[in-house]
Amino acid sequence: MPIERRVLLSLRPGERGRFQEALLAAGLVDQLVAPLAADEPLHEIDLPSDDAIVALTSAMAANGLGRPVVRRYWRPTPKELRCCELLSMFVWIHASGLPKPRREQRLDLGAACAECGAGLRPAGPARLRKREVPTRPPLGSVSGGVLLVHDELLAALEAERISGLGFERALDADGAPLPWHEARAAHTLAPMRVGTTGMFRGAIAGERPCGRCGRDGWFDDPAQPFTPSYGRDVLDGMPDAAETYELFGKGALREPLHASDLARPRLIVRRRVYELFRRLKLRGARFSPVALA
Repeated sequence: MPIERRVLLSLRPGERGRFQEALLAAGLVDQLVAPLAADEPLHEIDLPSDDAIVALTSAMAANGLGRPVVRRYWRPTPKELRCCELLSMFVWIHASGLPKPRREQRLDLGAACAECGAGLRPAGPARLRKREVPTRPPLGSVSGGVLLVHDELLAALEAERISGLGFERALDADGAPLPWHEARAAHTLAPMRVGTTGMFRGAIAGERPCGRCGRDGWFDDPAQPFTPSYGRDVLDGMPDAAETYELFGKGALREPLHASDLARPRLIVRRRVYELFRRLKLRGARFSPVALA
C-alpha cells in the first residue's frame, strides 16, 4: 500500500516569502504554483519522497525557518478500504493550536482524571465566535478539539442510522442556533494491541504520560503511518463510531479550567461510515486501515 508524505506548516505572515524560497531551493517547483492561502492557520504540502523531505528541511533551516512537522499516511485505494471492517477516520479540517477547554462551554468533570483531564466531557453547547463558524460544509473543527458536522451531513448520518455519535447544536456568540452540530463519541474502545504502529510514547519532560491514569502521552511517529491494531473481539458490541482509549498529546488540568491542556483521542469507525462518505463524495476526512487479529 503506497505511503503519502505530508509536511505540516504553521507560518507567520513574514515567513511566507522565505518558505517559497525554500521550496525553490529544494527543487520543489511544483509546489510554487499552489500559493499558500493567507487565511489558513495550517498548511499541508504533499512531498513525493523522503529525499524531498530532507531537501526541504535543509532549505528551510538555511532560510531561518523551523523544522517542519512530517506525517506519513497510508494511501489506500477505495477497493482496499472497502475490505476493511474498521477504519481510522482523521478529519483534516482542524483549527490550529493546542486543544484546550473552551472558556464559554460548560464541562463535566465527574469522570475526568484529576491530573490530565482524560474523560472530561462537554455538558453544554459550544458557542462559536463569528470567525470560527466554518464556511465550507460538511465538516469543520474549532479550538478545544470540537468536531463540527453540518445540518446536511447530520441528516445523512441519521438517515443511515450511524450509531455511536451524539450531536449538540452549536450556537453563535449571541446564543442563536447555527447550522452546525458538535459531534461527540459515546463509546471508548479498549486499549490498542501491541502490534499498533505509527505512534510512540512520550519519554521527555512535557510529553510523559499521566502518572494517574496513563491514557495520554501518545504521539504520532513521523517515520511510519498510524495503524491501530485490535483483537477481532473489538467488533462485539462496538457502534459505528468510537474513540480510542489512547489520548494523543499531553494533558494537564489547571486553574482556571480554560487554561488546561487536553490530549485527544482518535476516531475509529466501521466500514459503513466510509461507504457513506464515499457515496456522498464528501471531503475533509481521511480514512486508513485498522488491523484486526
